[in-house]
Amino acid sequence: MDGRDVLKLCDYNIAYEVRLLDAVARDWLTPFQYFAVYDKTDYEQIKWSGTRYDENQLTMALNNAARMEVVAKNLQKYLPSRGKIKAVAFCSSVAHAGYAAKQLTEHHQIPAIALTGSHSNQERLKAIGRLQNEHDNLQIICTVDIFNEGIDIPELTHVLLLRPTQSFTVFLQQLGRGLRKAPDKEYLVVIDFVGNFKKVHVAPLALAGYNSTEAFRQTSGTTSLNLILKNLPDNCYLNPDIEVQRIWDREIKQLMAPATTEARLKFLYLEIKENLGIDDPSLYSFFQEMPRYQLFFCQAVSCLFRAWSQYGPPVTVGGPMGSGLCYCAFDNHLCFKVNFNKSANNASLTPPQSGPCCDQALFFYVNL
Repeated sequence: MDGRDVLKLCDYNIAYEVRLLDAVARDWLTPFQYFAVYDKTDYEQIKWSGTRYDENQLTMALNNAARMEVVAKNLQKYLPSRGKIKAVAFCSSVAHAGYAAKQLTEHHQIPAIALTGSHSNQERLKAIGRLQNEHDNLQIICTVDIFNEGIDIPELTHVLLLRPTQSFTVFLQQLGRGLRKAPDKEYLVVIDFVGNFKKVHVAPLALAGYNSTEAFRQTSGTTSLNLILKNLPDNCYLNPDIEVQRIWDREIKQLMAPATTEARLKFLYLEIKENLGIDDPSLYSFFQEMPRYQLFFCQAVSCLFRAWSQYGPPVTVGGPMGSGLCYCAFDNHLCFKVNFNKSANNASLTPPQSGPCCDQALFFYVNL
């Protein structure tokens, strides 16, 4: 949360790693009941930038009374095993969080408040204390971004995903907020509102144990959702609406369809950018993500160098734009610009226009 590099403290050596679903299976974390509810919002009408939806348009679409009625009905349908509802609702924006809290409180008699980055640490702790207190009527904290990590509320009974999530990392962080064990806590209820939004495959693949789309492409030989989800811990439960099941099946089949190296390279770049949460990943940041993308990255770079041999020698920084595939080497770093708007079958790689290459240089300059 403070932006510091934790792995640097141990020289980037990870001695032991247990993933979230493994921890649930080992009873280190609370089992979950995951309900995927169909969301009628038409996301195709919302502007897409390549990694995220336009925030204002998304907020306008989600600030919908009919949608909030569906949220309230499902929340009241899936109650905790005991005690009051203690929920965190992850929203798309500050305005969305405020709208959701007001709708739930005033129109559905479910006491809720909005908590955002503008609230002080003292205000956040007070709200969490109210939520944990069985004698306080507060049932839901609607939030954006601030509760993704670094917050410990073991008593949470519900996690509501009221926004489309395009990142494996963010999805698992939000799910993990409610998995801490607490006395008499039998399970966590997760209610995810799923529609026709981009990268809708993230949730089912993450629940199947995958941490990237490319990992799924490399290791899975099936397009059946039932077979994919065989890795769900035995003590967990998944129940998607039939419309959600169809959306997931269609998206996963599309992922398994044959794709060119260039198309997969574009998808890979966008996925890494989303997982890192930064617009322009540096070379160093990219290599931090390498374990999950290593095989395809090697294949892609191999393809690029074969193209260099086919189309001619490399160009220098600031040199002329090549008509085919080319690359720019500077200080022993590989930097190139990928233009995916070209009409040619192959993507066009061109050199960065200014600035030296170093470990903070962009690994990909992408014009989408």
